[in-house]
Amino acid sequence: IPGMYVIYPSNAADAKGLLTSAIRDHNPVLFVESQSLYGTKDVVPEGEHLVPIGVARVARPGTDATIVAWGPAVPDALTAAERLRADQDVEVEVIDLRSLVPLDIETVLASVRKTGRCVVASQAIVIGSFANEIIARIQSEAFDDLDGPVKTVTAPHAPVPFSRPLEIAFMPDAASVRSAALGFLSARPRTGPTPRSAREEAKMPDATLFATFIHLLGVVGVAGSSTTFILVLSLMRRARDTRDVRLWSALGTFAESAFPLATLVLLISGGYLVQK
Repeated sequence: IPGMYVIYPSNAADAKGLLTSAIRDHNPVLFVESQSLYGTKDVVPEGEHLVPIGVARVARPGTDATIVAWGPAVPDALTAAERLRADQDVEVEVIDLRSLVPLDIETVLASVRKTGRCVVASQAIVIGSFANEIIARIQSEAFDDLDGPVKTVTAPHAPVPFSRPLEIAFMPDAASVRSAALGFLSARPRTGPTPRSAREEAKMPDATLFATFIHLLGVVGVAGSSTTFILVLSLMRRARDTRDVRLWSALGTFAESAFPLATLVLLISGGYLVQK
C-alpha cells in the first residue's frame, strides 16, 4: 500500500528497536512478526533502543557472494553462510533488510557490486513475492556488476500444507539457501571479489579490435555507403555497452576522416544511444 511502511525484524534486538521506531514514527507502519521466530532467544539491549526504519544491516560480511534476506530467512542465510565457509572455504555476505518499505537498496547494491553474485531468500511464495522486486532492482541498477543471474529461494507456488512434516518440507531452509549459493560458487569459483575495473578490462581486447577496424575504414574512405553507416551505428551501440573510450575515439576519428556530416550524426546518435 503506498504510504505505508513495512518492517520485518529477524531477531529480538531489532524487533525491540524497530517497534519503538514504528511507534514514534508519524507514518503508518506495518510491523510483521514471524511465528517461527517466537521460540528463538537473543540478547536484547536494556533501556531505550532504537533501530532506524529503512536501514539494512550487514549481518555477516563476505566477498564471494551476497545473500539478501529478511525475517525468518535471515537465520537460515547465516547458517548457510557458515556451512559454505566450512565446506567450500568461501565467504558469503548476508544482508538483513529489516525494512521492506522503505527499502535500503543502496546497501544491497553495494554488496552485489562487491561480490558479483546474489541470492534472494524469503519464506514467501515465489509468485507475487517481494523477492521479485529486489531482483528487478538489482538487475536494473547493477546488471553490469553481476557474474550470473540472481537466484531466488522461496516457497513453491502452492497452498501451505497443514501437516507439520509437509510444512517443514514446504518452507525453504538453510539447506535450500546453501544449495542455491553453491550452484554458482562451484560453477565459477574465485578466491576473492573481482573489481569492476577488472571485469571491464576483460572486454578491452575485443573492443580494441573493433577500434582498429574503424580506423581502417577511415583510411580507406568508404563512408559513403549505407552499409558502412549501419555498421557505425552498431559499433556505437557496442561502445555504449562496453564503455570503451578508445572505441568512441576511433568512431570520432572515422567520422572526421570519412565525411563532414558524419561527426554531427555521430554526436546526435551517440547521445541518443547513451540515453537509451
